Amino acid sequence: MRLIDLEIVIDVVTGTNKSKSPRGVRNEVAKRRGLGRSIVTDAIRRVEANMGVSLFESDSVTLTPSGKAMADHGPPFIETQRIFVEFVQKGHLRVRSENPNKWNAP
Repeated sequence: MRLIDLEIVIDVVTGTNKSKSPRGVRNEVAKRRGLGRSIVTDAIRRVEANMGVSLFESDSVTLTPSGKAMADHGPPFIETQRIFVEFVQKGHLRVRSENPNKWNAP
């Protein structure tokens, strides 16, 4: 799963969870990110397919329990990802070559 897709979808479900119209939220997310609305819709479809869940009820307006969980717990995940990437870019984290499952902080 592409992280950018996940970021886009978390933006959408978070906005929808705040009682905004999903269509309006999709338009806002697309505009803010400089994307077409269809790219946002495609990201939603890819994330749903990859996770094997529906994030919106059949009316395309109401969040499913999975969509609500993503809205509640997704933003901290994205922030952690941002911090992790920044940490690695600054060279504060190295992966040991003999065991790539262990992290080594200097």
